[in-house]
Amino acid sequence: LVEMLALSFGVSRERGRAVPELVALLSKEERLIVLDNHEDDHAVARLLDVLAQTKATIVITARRCLLAGVLVFPVTAPLVMTGRPAFARVAGLTRMLRHSPLALDTADAIVRTRAASVRSLGAFLLAGGVSRVRARSCAREGLWRSHPLVSRGRVGFSNARRDAGAHVWRVA
Repeated sequence: LVEMLALSFGVSRERGRAVPELVALLSKEERLIVLDNHEDDHAVARLLDVLAQTKATIVITARRCLLAGVLVFPVTAPLVMTGRPAFARVAGLTRMLRHSPLALDTADAIVRTRAASVRSLGAFLLAGGVSRVRARSCAREGLWRSHPLVSRGRVGFSNARRDAGAHVWRVA
């Protein structure tokens, strides 16, 4: 994290100089730092301690937070509370994908690029078991969670990805 911030702010990346230079820079004027999809609670905790007395405001996004001493603001996709679909093109898949913004965005991209129609994608997901809720081990987090996308072993829909440099989606 320190090296990433050092690169972003143009300070030294050397082990002994990066932190003091970051602290000095972030103490001069107010800055907003966004750490999107943070995964390493220990590294973030150390970073927050080091930058606590600076003028930086740090926003962290994560699926879960195991840090003490931070303010947690759960974020819900805005239209979920209204019952309206956020992705008009795949509105028919909204309930099936449990209003998951990531799943709906992926489905929308698949339909937009004509890799599948809404009807065929819905049939594909149902055949793969998307309507069943089950716990999956997430080894990276060491936690159990349910997931609205089909497991990799059965269908591989969660491996849908956009090819680098292209607007083509492949379903593995």
